[in-house]
Amino acid sequence: MSEKSKRKIQKQHNKIFLSKEYYSDLTRQNMLYAKIVRSPQKNIKISAINLGLLPENYYFFTSRDIPGINSIKTLDTQTKIFSDDFTSYVGEAVGILVGENPDTLEKLSNELSNSFIQENTTENSFDSKILAERIVKTGYFLDKNWENQDENKNLLTITTNWEYQESSFSFNEQSGAFCYFEGQNLTVMAPTKWPYHLKKNLSEALNIPEENIIIKKSQIQNSNLNGTWKITTLAVQTALAAIKIGKPVKLILSKEEQTDFIENKIKIKISHTTQISKDNKFISMKIKIDSDAGFQNPYAQEFIDRISIASVSLYNPENLLIEARIKNSQNPPTSITSETIDAAGYNAIETHIQKISEELSILPYELKKINFQDAKKVLFSPFNYKIKDKISIIEPILKQSDFARKYTAFSIDNKYLLLNIKNSFNSLKRKGIGLSFSPDGSSYASSEFDLKQTLETTLSLDGNFTIHSYIPSPAVSEIWKKTASSILELPTENIKIVDEFPDDEIPDLPENIYSNISVMTQLLKKCCIDIQKKRFKIPLPIHSEKSISPVMKKLWKQKEFKGQPFFTTSYGSAIIELELNPLTLSEIIKGIWIIIDCGEIISVKAAENAVRLATEKELKNLIKNSPLYCENININFIQSNTTPGQIREIIHNLVPSAFANALSQILCSHIAELPISTEKIYELLNKSKENLVKTEKESKQKENQTESDEIEKSILEIQEPLKQVIEKIEEQKIDSIEKIEEINKKVQEISKADEEAVQKIMEEDNKLKEQEELNQSKGEL
Repeated sequence: MSEKSKRKIQKQHNKIFLSKEYYSDLTRQNMLYAKIVRSPQKNIKISAINLGLLPENYYFFTSRDIPGINSIKTLDTQTKIFSDDFTSYVGEAVGILVGENPDTLEKLSNELSNSFIQENTTENSFDSKILAERIVKTGYFLDKNWENQDENKNLLTITTNWEYQESSFSFNEQSGAFCYFEGQNLTVMAPTKWPYHLKKNLSEALNIPEENIIIKKSQIQNSNLNGTWKITTLAVQTALAAIKIGKPVKLILSKEEQTDFIENKIKIKISHTTQISKDNKFISMKIKIDSDAGFQNPYAQEFIDRISIASVSLYNPENLLIEARIKNSQNPPTSITSETIDAAGYNAIETHIQKISEELSILPYELKKINFQDAKKVLFSPFNYKIKDKISIIEPILKQSDFARKYTAFSIDNKYLLLNIKNSFNSLKRKGIGLSFSPDGSSYASSEFDLKQTLETTLSLDGNFTIHSYIPSPAVSEIWKKTASSILELPTENIKIVDEFPDDEIPDLPENIYSNISVMTQLLKKCCIDIQKKRFKIPLPIHSEKSISPVMKKLWKQKEFKGQPFFTTSYGSAIIELELNPLTLSEIIKGIWIIIDCGEIISVKAAENAVRLATEKELKNLIKNSPLYCENININFIQSNTTPGQIREIIHNLVPSAFANALSQILCSHIAELPISTEKIYELLNKSKENLVKTEKESKQKENQTESDEIEKSILEIQEPLKQVIEKIEEQKIDSIEKIEEINKKVQEISKADEEAVQKIMEEDNKLKEQEELNQSKGEL
């Protein structure tokens, strides 16, 4: 019998409660405050702690005080609640300090940290390991000797790099927990997104039966707050103190702790090397991905898999090589935001495409059109998005933004200013316009969570329809209510979403999985249709539970790592027009144009508001310590009757790369990282003139060399027939000489014969004369 089935047999009445309050606002009589005491160094053995520093009514608890297991289990990863004497990274939790005054706790925490008797190891015993990797090969990369095939000098080769670490949105309430123990029940109030995970780990660490644990899920201000395993760790630490002291305890992290230990995201480096043919097709693409998970990350494999898929996006290279790895390090454990887990891959490929289009002097969307997957073309990519001609959705915003004209004009203007204005830092404003295109998949087919989704609904006797689920965003809630109202022909006020669960019905999955509009809306439709068929045939109440069809799981082959990776996919494009004042290095966004094809949209207004809010949040994290704003945000949707897809998360794939592409056009330099600092912009602008002059010089030399080669080729082409003519003339000349010599020889022979004949005649004449003279002499006698 499954664990879930066993829970359903038990008759339990405690619940998971949704609180409308923030845990940090709560207080109870005799409440104490808590502070995590952290290691000031890594690789140290803590052999003693000076507890004599603690005044009366102040307490300190470590791993030795945990009655159960000193770890939080998340998937297949065990994370320590407190360090076991040896610290692995700076800031690792050693214990929890509890007392009456928060300021005193802060002071005591520093003193305790400095009091550790530290035995520094002479050698770093830490050995970095690969937590997860993904190798993908297609085409000639499957051949062991692919290097020989890859060296094609007739192809243009372009390489770009991308460094990325997701920034957390500003927060007003730091993470923490509020816990108290009454009778046999432990009450824990925390901004968790995974109550099942929290309750189970509380039970195993503190040796308390799950039925004696009450979870009050407090309000969460930030959608990307890491409310899974890290919040569970904080809650267990706080609950331990509350149980040991027997008083309410509240833990609130400082802003520095929030940034360093809760919201610290994975650092990632992505390199793209693409070979392009003369007809602008991608012949090969090599992608290398290296990332730092910190000391631990339970989601390492899913992260590296999703990044690998995203790094190719919708493009269709004939030959593909991906080498993706995520290693651990002696940095604090990292977080992920499941909704935006693959944004770095999409940003990297879009900035890479921008660089290629610049080198080829082709408009970016024309290059995309040539290399996108298409049902009419051969599919080389292992990742099938089942798309047709999605490039066409860009056309409305291309016209609205006047992209083609601006892109061409800005490129010419920026190069002219760099080549002809001596000082790069002047008051002449530079302009750039960037384009990005990206999919956004819903329900990754190999996720630890997504394909386990189920939805339960009930139509009761009083005519109310209840959806048993964590309450999703307001936009998704409205879609659910309108969907159910339409199918069941009920007023929307009769549709309720209930997220208080008896212990035997707590969903196993994190809350954010239930905000997946595409999958959960489909399951809701199935439930509603099922109930509608039964409602007039069987008595109320009617219960319906649906889950994802097994057919969907077969579309993706995890072992071969190919197929259709997502249940549904939204497609979007963004254009950002940017202006930079080189004198002040201040940026102004002149306009943003966004278009999204996300299937059926029940509430266009709600969808537009969600996209606008997501865009405004993204603008705050593009320039370090300098939030950007834009009043001219134009949002368009492609309406269809297909399954609804995600909309807010796709903005995280689109806006950063569109901004980077616009800025790269301004600086005439590839942007390789986000968020970018003003100092980096200054550096790039300062070097861009030198780089452009060098590029222009190399280009001119290349043109001159090309001209020389062509002239030499032309000369060679002329020389060959000329040589043949000369050879023929020489041959004719030789023939003529031989003939002349032959004639001369004959002339000489004739002359000689003539001379001999003349001589003979003369001799005969002489003989005759002599005879005549002789005869005359005889006659005289």
